[in-house]
Amino acid sequence: MILILLLAFHYYSFSQDILKISGIVADSANGSPLAGVTVSVAGTTKATKTNTAGVYNIDVVKGTSLVFTFTGYNPKTIVANNDNDINISLGAISQNLSEVVVVSYGTQKKREITGAIANINGKELKDIPVTNVGQKL
Repeated sequence: MILILLLAFHYYSFSQDILKISGIVADSANGSPLAGVTVSVAGTTKATKTNTAGVYNIDVVKGTSLVFTFTGYNPKTIVANNDNDINISLGAISQNLSEVVVVSYGTQKKREITGAIANINGKELKDIPVTNVGQKL
C-alpha cells in the first residue's frame, strides 16, 4: 500500500510541465531593450533580471504567472502556457511631477558641510561660452 502511494506521488510530481521561458523585454515607445527588469514568478520568491540586451531566462511550471516589473514602467503579468519565447513590451508610467523649488537660508562652516560646494562669481559665468542662460546654470 505504501509502495503504491509512493509511486503515485512520484508520478504526480513528474507530471508537472516545466517550461524553459526566455524572451526580450523592451520599451513599448521605442522598442529599445530594457536592462534590469525583474521577472518574477507570482506568489513565490523565484525571480531573475534581464541582462543588458533585455534578455531573460527562467524555468517555471506550465500555467504559472510571470510578473514583469521595472522602475518607471507599468508592471505586466503574463501566464506561461505552451510558449517558450515570451517577448514583452513595457509602457512607461505617464505621470507629471510637481515643480520642485529648493530654498536654503542660513550659514554653516565649510568643515560642517557634507556635500559639494562650488563658488562661481559673475566674471567666471561671463567667460563660459554657451548659447543660453540655462546652460550656464
